[in-house]
Amino acid sequence: MKPLLLTASSLLLAITATAGRLSDLAACIHYTPPTNFYGGVVTQPRTDPGDNPLSLTSPEFLEYSSPGGGAHVLFSFALIGAYLGEGKVTHFLPVTPSLMMKEIESEYKGKFPDATPASLNQIHGLTAVNLTAARPAGQPRFLRFCWIQVETNVALKITAFASDTLSFTTTTNSLNTIRIDKPTFLAKLYARPKDAEVTTNHLQRVELGHAQQAGNTYPVCVLYTKEKIYSLPVGQTFHASESLNECKAAFGRLRDLSGLKNALRTVVIDSAPDIPQTSLIVVAETNPAPSAAWIANIRSPNLYFPLAPVTFTSHPWAPGIPQGFSKEAEYIVNAALYLRKQPGPDD
Repeated sequence: MKPLLLTASSLLLAITATAGRLSDLAACIHYTPPTNFYGGVVTQPRTDPGDNPLSLTSPEFLEYSSPGGGAHVLFSFALIGAYLGEGKVTHFLPVTPSLMMKEIESEYKGKFPDATPASLNQIHGLTAVNLTAARPAGQPRFLRFCWIQVETNVALKITAFASDTLSFTTTTNSLNTIRIDKPTFLAKLYARPKDAEVTTNHLQRVELGHAQQAGNTYPVCVLYTKEKIYSLPVGQTFHASESLNECKAAFGRLRDLSGLKNALRTVVIDSAPDIPQTSLIVVAETNPAPSAAWIANIRSPNLYFPLAPVTFTSHPWAPGIPQGFSKEAEYIVNAALYLRKQPGPDD
């Protein structure tokens, strides 16, 4: 058995990683849903670890639903017997069946008017703890929470819910079909993801304005380096009415610090091809130490950005000036530009 801390640390990397990393782990989970259910690997997670970087639970990576949408089964990974201590350091406890029962009851205590005590069983030879809840009104009415201990503090969490008792019974019975290819799962868990691909440039100036595509006018920034020109849509709606104010403020700060020798002036365009999502991050700081630390790890496959992006879009950056570009503002910035591409599911 691998050391406990290595297992837990590997999962911490996995649950904050890309959807491609989760899909690799999901391939080790075999489940037969009820007849006529549809679904599979989740390509657009309901949750994002960036929304809560201290969470010890991954986004849902598998989802199955009944044809009418009245019943669902959701899968995620998590750490159990783990807690965040002083300095946001994760601590781990030995996981026993009694601890699992205590944690699942604590997790859902007070959230439902009617909940059963936690119960233990075995699923494919692995210890599982279950809790069933119901409510008199609202959807869904009936819920089953099942945590399967895969290895030490690593757990597979399943949430099954339905709007009527018959669908609920069928859905919860299907959980007994779960099979986990544990050797392959652990091998993938310990495998280090490939580094992100990063291109470094010296950014000389930035232009903000609008461009045209397929009859639509959309906000865009154009970045000029010594050797190349890049463009990036900076909105999410692809509508001309979307404001450029946040980008103007961010690049304005960058311009204002362009003459200071010790200021940190950096632009990061981070692309996640498997979601897909591209984030624009602008760093303009007179105290460079905090941000310099994460920039030094810019190639890390599971890099956490402590700064909120100025904007994000579902469109990747592109070379050159976009068609029909009309400039509204220009900034001489003298900054570092990092074009970062996260490894995709096939990398």
